[in-house]
Amino acid sequence: MSYNITLSSSMRSNLLSLRNIATQMSKTQNILSTGKKVNNAIDNASSYYQARSLTHRAADLNSLLDSMSQGIQTIKAAVEGLERYDKFLEQATIIAEESYEKAVIPTKEEILSQIGENGAVVSTAQELKDAIASNKKTICVYGKIDYFENETITLKNNQKLVGTEYFTGYTGKERFSQLNMTAPLISASKAKVEISDLDLDFNTTESAYFIGNNGNMNIGNISLNGYIVRKGTFHAIDNRSGDMTVSGKIDINTTNNNCSYIMGLCNSGNMNIKEKTELNIIFGESLINTVGYGISLYDNINIGKDTVINIDFTSDKYQNTVGVLVSSGETSTIETETKINIKNANNLFLGSGSVQIEKGVEISNRYKSTDKSWITSEDYTLVVTGSWSSPTKPSKLDAISSFEKHHDKKFSFNHIYKAVEDSVELVGKLEQYQKILDQLDDMVEDSSYQGINLLKDDKLNIVFNEDRSHNFVIKGVDMRSLSAGITTRKWETKEDLANSLKELKEAISKVRSASAELGNKLSIIQTRQTFTDAMCDILEEGADKLTLADMNEVSAEYLVLQTRQQLAVNSLSLASQSSGSILGLFG
Repeated sequence: MSYNITLSSSMRSNLLSLRNIATQMSKTQNILSTGKKVNNAIDNASSYYQARSLTHRAADLNSLLDSMSQGIQTIKAAVEGLERYDKFLEQATIIAEESYEKAVIPTKEEILSQIGENGAVVSTAQELKDAIASNKKTICVYGKIDYFENETITLKNNQKLVGTEYFTGYTGKERFSQLNMTAPLISASKAKVEISDLDLDFNTTESAYFIGNNGNMNIGNISLNGYIVRKGTFHAIDNRSGDMTVSGKIDINTTNNNCSYIMGLCNSGNMNIKEKTELNIIFGESLINTVGYGISLYDNINIGKDTVINIDFTSDKYQNTVGVLVSSGETSTIETETKINIKNANNLFLGSGSVQIEKGVEISNRYKSTDKSWITSEDYTLVVTGSWSSPTKPSKLDAISSFEKHHDKKFSFNHIYKAVEDSVELVGKLEQYQKILDQLDDMVEDSSYQGINLLKDDKLNIVFNEDRSHNFVIKGVDMRSLSAGITTRKWETKEDLANSLKELKEAISKVRSASAELGNKLSIIQTRQTFTDAMCDILEEGADKLTLADMNEVSAEYLVLQTRQQLAVNSLSLASQSSGSILGLFG
């Protein structure tokens, strides 16, 4: 039989108060140790989850700060590259300006003093016509003449139409003399004329030739650019009787060919291409099935030593193409060290004559994506066969056993010309200029940061918020020299130097504009970085306000609980004394 101990009502009340105080003290001690009044969802579910959301967002934004910092470094690398780029351009500009000053353009008076009384220096179409009519022997085109009267210029016997390169007193390779014409430039019947050192631009719908003559004709250093919409036959340079002498550099470039037959150089007499001549004939787009001839002649041709001939049929609409047409039974000669490079011709040589080819002549042809090249190992006579009116069979040049074959050899004819003849100083300055551009391109390559190069047109994407809905794309700019517009790499003429100076000026403007734009974008990112950093602080502070406790208040509460605990113990002690007084009755 067991008996339960029964507490008095006052003692049970005091005991319950002690338990409550102990629970509150335990909770207060936990707050004091953590510093937080909300440590889990039990403490306050609303505040707990709201604070956790703010804390997570702050953590996400903190991770984006690292990405922004790396993006800033990428932009700084590009800006640093642009600053050095600007220095390189300034250095290159100084070299180009010094070179430009040395390549002096002669004045009209200086040229006239070399021509003499029987000459004329002309700069307008009317002056040109007046000089021809006045029987001036040597007529120099100074500057640019637009000849739009649709009239033909007809030179008289022994007249010379020249540009500034003709004069021995001027050593610069200056090609600022230019005639823009709508009608052909020809010489009179049976005349002996010379045309040299001119850039000639023309367009024609009717003329069968642009430069024509019925007599002896000398041409040299001519750049001929033609726009042809004529139907029928067209000869760029045609000498119908007498002999033709070719020297210097001859460029023939035609476009929009709408004729059934087109020829570059055509001569009914003998043709003498002097040694060290460079002849470039490019036939552009053909609109119909055209027959094309690079060089066409009826008598002998002599190609001098160390000459370069490039003939290119660029269109696939040519019906038949011939490099050199030899339609006479006479003997022609190609001297040693000559290079003949023909593209897209199904006949290298055609006609009924024979060609004496000396040892050391290089010949190459590219036809239907196939390259073949030969170099003569000994003097050789090539018998040319085939009808000029029906050029259907290609020359079997690769079947000639006397040729030493070099099928794997690639021919290129890249010649370097001096800005001023025999000027070592200018050649040295050009080399310095080119080295600066090379260093500039190398520096652009080295301006990358973590694989992103804003100076090579790469993109940089900076994310500003945690759900990646707000970002900032920085598009780079291609600052490699060619992409920046610095394309003139050879100084053959003063115009080339002027072009270099213009390109450098435009590149400097482009660099400074790009630098300012990157600086502006850098400022934007730095502002967003500062804002994001501040937002992280705001979010963390907001989370703290939801969870952190007021330590002063909690400490005061803990002291009050301690006091209440002591009072409760004393109260319990008093309650127990009332029970002890009963024991005194049994004493």
